[in-house]
Amino acid sequence: MKLKIAFSALVLGTAMPAIAQDGTGEAEAGQAFFQQKMCTTCHIVTTNDGTRMGSPSPINIDLSGVVGSEAASAEGPSSSRYSAAMKTAKEKGLVWTEENLIAFITSPQVFLSEYNGSSAVSSMPLGTNDAEASEDIVAFLASLSE
Repeated sequence: MKLKIAFSALVLGTAMPAIAQDGTGEAEAGQAFFQQKMCTTCHIVTTNDGTRMGSPSPINIDLSGVVGSEAASAEGPSSSRYSAAMKTAKEKGLVWTEENLIAFITSPQVFLSEYNGSSAVSSMPLGTNDAEASEDIVAFLASLSE
């Protein structure tokens, strides 16, 4: 009986996405990643000292304060950037907890497909495919609302 329980726990544990979600990201590393990678092509943030990071295009989605917000909640021209899958996730009540953001940033298509229960295409074409980098990015984003 104990063997069955242990095996079930192992199977269920490995069925979940292999993403570290303990909230131990490094905000400075996340900021560097955000600036150096493609994040600023489509996203902007305002740091705590008032510095704006990212392309000033009016269609870029502002991630300042994203942690704890409802998915697909940007208004104005940037709202046109949301995919059908993201809009479906919003209708299903997706809230950007740190855990959800880490999973999404790591692999957007996989996260939305699992959340929505069907195949999904995200407007964010690539994830980090690196849970540690995703944790760092989320730590950075979380620091913006402190």
